[in-house]
Amino acid sequence: MNIRIHLHTDDKDVLRRIWWFSEDLYLKFRDSDLAHLPLGEVDAVTTDLLVRVKSRSKLRRSRAVIEDALRQHDLFEIAVLTEENGVDS
Repeated sequence: MNIRIHLHTDDKDVLRRIWWFSEDLYLKFRDSDLAHLPLGEVDAVTTDLLVRVKSRSKLRRSRAVIEDALRQHDLFEIAVLTEENGVDS
């Protein structure tokens, strides 16, 4: 189970906030049993992030962590979260 985060922006100033958000999210999930955000995705500073949720039962809590982080970094209004089934390649 995955949660894809897409942030709609072309604003270069927002990219810095996206990097801070993704770094924060990485740290929140790093030692957690909820989900995983690869460091490579954080370092890429992209508007698309894929969070790998460790099990379906942890999906709701993982989504709440993501939404809280989006609000903290003032990115909630430009974010679209989608849940994806299956194994990513």
